[in-house]
Amino acid sequence: MWIADDEERSWGDRLTTGRRHVLTLGVRAVGTSLVLGAVLLAAARWPDASWVPAAAAVGLLLPLVLLRRLVVAMLRGGDRDVGNEGSATGTFIATRLIAVAVAAVVASHHGWDVATALTLAALLVALLLEPPVRVAVDRAVPYALNLDDGQGRIRNWPAADPSWAFTVTTLALAATHVDLLDGEVGLLSYVAAGAALATVSLVGVDAALRIRRRGVFEARIPAMLAALGPRFVLHWEGPVGTGYQVHTWLPYLDRVGVPYVIVLRNAQNFRDVAGATAPVIVLPALAHLDKLLVPALTTAVYVNTATSNQHLVRYAHLRHVQLNHGDSDKIPSHNPAFRLYDRNFVAGQAAVDRFANAGITVQDDFFRIVGRPQVEDVAEARADREGRRPVVLYAPTWLGFHADSHYSSLRHGVSIVQQLLDADCDVVFRPHPYARNDRNLARAVDDVVALLAADTARSGREHRTGDAVESCPISECFNMSDAMVADVSSVIGEYLFSGKPYAITDMSADDGAAEVFPAAEGGYLVKPAQDGAVRHALEVMLGEDPHRARREELRVYYLGDLPREGYADTFVAALRAEL
Repeated sequence: MWIADDEERSWGDRLTTGRRHVLTLGVRAVGTSLVLGAVLLAAARWPDASWVPAAAAVGLLLPLVLLRRLVVAMLRGGDRDVGNEGSATGTFIATRLIAVAVAAVVASHHGWDVATALTLAALLVALLLEPPVRVAVDRAVPYALNLDDGQGRIRNWPAADPSWAFTVTTLALAATHVDLLDGEVGLLSYVAAGAALATVSLVGVDAALRIRRRGVFEARIPAMLAALGPRFVLHWEGPVGTGYQVHTWLPYLDRVGVPYVIVLRNAQNFRDVAGATAPVIVLPALAHLDKLLVPALTTAVYVNTATSNQHLVRYAHLRHVQLNHGDSDKIPSHNPAFRLYDRNFVAGQAAVDRFANAGITVQDDFFRIVGRPQVEDVAEARADREGRRPVVLYAPTWLGFHADSHYSSLRHGVSIVQQLLDADCDVVFRPHPYARNDRNLARAVDDVVALLAADTARSGREHRTGDAVESCPISECFNMSDAMVADVSSVIGEYLFSGKPYAITDMSADDGAAEVFPAAEGGYLVKPAQDGAVRHALEVMLGEDPHRARREELRVYYLGDLPREGYADTFVAALRAEL
């Protein structure tokens, strides 16, 4: 069945839907041009068709000039990602075999010679090799980081972009067709066909060597971990691009001061944790987890509720600790699935009460209030603004996976930001990392960025948007601001540490949000769809701010009654106690 086109497999998970469509259409154009060009080529060998050769050459070569850019340059992450996250190699085999067959028919019309036979044979073999090479490339995934396997350098990436196999083979096929327009295969075709066969072979050999090296590495995992002596394992799987779930905890896991290892269940997440200093191992299969069970290991730590967590939770002799990657009033923050774990580390009493209020019963020793260590660098509110313009952080959340977690205000983002501009504010725009995963929200993000850019050009106000803001720790965004407008999310609880005022967007159809989301008591609830609601709330926030005292009470409720000095030490001590 591998001879059939397989377009759905050919593009990586990291591509947006739009880019995937563009790429697929681009390669379809190449395939169509090859077939049409081959037919025109055949027709060109008969009398009274002198116009056909030029048309065939143009039809073959123009799409090929664009092929490299379409297939590789548009892939997010660069050439080195292609081998593990999508490649054109092994696709459109049937289309290209038809082109080889037509070339053979044309060659037979003029009479075979050894050079022509060898050229077409090399092209045929190269094409037939592409599908198994593609399988090998897909299996040759990254597998480890920050570990010495004692066998030499770990090979996580291909020596060259595997898409070259598709590109060189297709170019060689086009070159052969062009040569046949003149009636015989020339030097260009000989060299191109040989290069195609060599390229496909080298890509396959490289993938096979990486697969073999990974197998040797996996056999040595128990010995390597026994020597390392990890006290706990951080187990993680998530959608590609959600490495923030892990990175938000790594500095504090490092502070625990004992060896640990990060285990990924999906090789697609490898780049998400590339900045980690702890050893990283990719173990996709359930049976592979047995290799982790060295005597020193006592605890497993999790930062989300991924289904694959169950694979490790089944080891009852380990202590299973859920940290989660955010602590908010969203429904996913009090999911019954948390009962899988022995401990749930939460920031404050608010998290405990969420479970009780939702009727979710847990064992008595389930919760540990450890604060939210990520806020330790959040500065307290300044006494005054010294005559400068107020700086307001707009931090909308994403759409959520389910209807009960659709809290995003981004569909009203332009209106919200325009009201901030009307109040003469500088704006810091920090959307949730997932916001661009939805087409409509991504467009809304772009609209807000465009609005702020236009305002800067017109007024000179210093707004902050883009990668510099979206990639920095959110505590830095908090420290830039005097106030915040945000959706129901973990940023509300974290912002409480600053003591600064905030407005919470209410996306519900009723007026009961203050009862469902207690953090609203310390802020100012706004309905984004109501004209002027945000600007009115801003005037109150930056004016008398009647909820200031309540925010201090909520800070303790949400973030724990812990001293500012050494705030993160509570978490570090709590995790050490679980080891």
